[in-house]
Amino acid sequence: SEAKVSKPGRKKRAAGTKKHVLFDIVSKFVAWVERSEIQGSCRVGRLPAFRSAQPRATWLRPGRRTRVYSPTMRPRDCAFPSLPQHASRRDNIEMNKLPDPPLLVVTDRQQARLALADVVRAALSAGCRWVSMREKDLSQDDQIALASTLLPIARRHAARLTVHGDAELAKACGSDGVHLPAGADAAEARKMLGREKLVGVSLHTVTEAEAIDPAIVDYAIAGPAFETPSKPGYGPEIGRKGLAEIARAAPVPVLAIGGLNATRAAEVLAVGPAGIAVMGSIMRAVDPAREVRALLAILAGSHPRPR
Repeated sequence: SEAKVSKPGRKKRAAGTKKHVLFDIVSKFVAWVERSEIQGSCRVGRLPAFRSAQPRATWLRPGRRTRVYSPTMRPRDCAFPSLPQHASRRDNIEMNKLPDPPLLVVTDRQQARLALADVVRAALSAGCRWVSMREKDLSQDDQIALASTLLPIARRHAARLTVHGDAELAKACGSDGVHLPAGADAAEARKMLGREKLVGVSLHTVTEAEAIDPAIVDYAIAGPAFETPSKPGYGPEIGRKGLAEIARAAPVPVLAIGGLNATRAAEVLAVGPAGIAVMGSIMRAVDPAREVRALLAILAGSHPRPR
């Protein structure tokens, strides 16, 4: 006859069976999470859905604890604060390509109180990490020469310099990307610049926002948010309501532009845009660094970093 199994042995075998069952349940849950590609809100940590997640987590900048989440990460890695009530589609979009913080300073040497290089240097010293050269009245050769002056300043601050114009000019300048006017051929710009460069577009309507291809375009600038002395007659202001609608409709992060200062920046960020772009308030400032620090403080309060 078979030897009877002792009670301690039966208990040990039962405990082992429970462990196997628990492991199987966890494995199935992880597989389900990966298959669903984190679409919708994950109950564990209420992770927001990212439409174009990378195969692994990346870091926006050395020394910053800002995480980009991917479908292959386990639920324990997905802790994320609850989304605000006004969260829009831009909350569900991976932003690892955009400079951090999401503050874009657009240049206009004709408005600048100081030499343009000094304005850019002050903005970057204050914490801005993204400048776009917009000097369309200059010839291509003069714009390339100006970019050669601004690029070393950007590099010293680990910042990016993009160019308002066309992809050919951006490539000739050796810049980090291009910002295109509304209606420009973004696909051709992407083909010319490659995947690593930033490609952005200007837009003014929800229809334009919905037409963006997130596989080609990295971000959009929507405006004018308010009437702006930098570009009089640019178009009717779209206001907070228009910005909210565009931010919800766009499949890429949206930056608001036009008539923004520290007070109005807080107002527009509250309705959905991922960041802001400014020109006149920095160019005309007696102390550009102080203006930049004020805007960065608003951005930090609007988009607190996960811990």
